[in-house]
Amino acid sequence: MRARIQWIVALTLAASFLVLTGCGAKEEKPLTAAQKQRRVRLLTSELSDQHFAVRTKSAKALAEMGIEARPAIAELTKSLGDEYYGVRAWAAAALAAIGPDARSAASALAKAASDERREVRLAAIRAMGVIGETSDDVVLALARRRATDEREDVREVALAVLLSFGTLALPGLREAARRHPNPEVRQAVADVLREIAPE
Repeated sequence: MRARIQWIVALTLAASFLVLTGCGAKEEKPLTAAQKQRRVRLLTSELSDQHFAVRTKSAKALAEMGIEARPAIAELTKSLGDEYYGVRAWAAAALAAIGPDARSAASALAKAASDERREVRLAAIRAMGVIGETSDDVVLALARRRATDEREDVREVALAVLLSFGTLALPGLREAARRHPNPEVRQAVADVLREIAPE
């Protein structure tokens, strides 16, 4: 009986090894355009699933699809407000993977840059940089993160994105430094301006 148990354990371990290493797995054929469209539709519908694990998996899969996930932009934008931070972070990553075509999500990403979770803030800031939208709300959100975020890595990424915008960011920053109703924001923006465009 003991030999039989050892044999079963050995087979189980061998099977696990094959699964983990991919040995014996068939090579998958690339998906056709129609199959990719169906996959995007399915993943998009799963973004509203009741289980956070399904929503997270779907957002991550859409991020891995890159620009082919373009039809999911509206749902990914909504997912930036999901109750679970993993969904929010992967939604931002998916929008970044889509690139400039996801410009319509810029305002939602600017709002997500103030998320309570560091992972979401970083993903949203990176997405704003990749998308390249330099609207006033985006520039102001980045300046706030640079000036006030508690995490150094978030502050550094926000600065890098502002620098990547170059002179396109300056009008929005100068306007906010002069006219924003909150004096703390005006000061924060002025500090960022001195950092990226010293006179």
